[in-house]
Amino acid sequence: MAAMSWAISEYASFNQFTRPTFRNMFEPLNKMASLITNFDRRGIRKEGERLGQLAQKATKKEMDGRKGTAWTTGHWISSNDETYTTVMNEVIEK
Repeated sequence: MAAMSWAISEYASFNQFTRPTFRNMFEPLNKMASLITNFDRRGIRKEGERLGQLAQKATKKEMDGRKGTAWTTGHWISSNDETYTTVMNEVIEK
């Protein structure tokens, strides 16, 4: 999970985690490093989805019997350098 967080925050390629040179960095720290660092982009995606599902369940549990509002914002740039911004609002009623 720490590696996934690092890769996302640093815009690192998930493919580098499959390289022996990356995995070898951890060998002096832990004899089981080759097993611990043995994941690829599919594994990272699966873990990200699992964590998202946990967050969803926790939010639903917290909101049980309550009303609330969820605000989401987004900003992106298209391939021709046009910028877009959006704000979404969802009213949650139980």
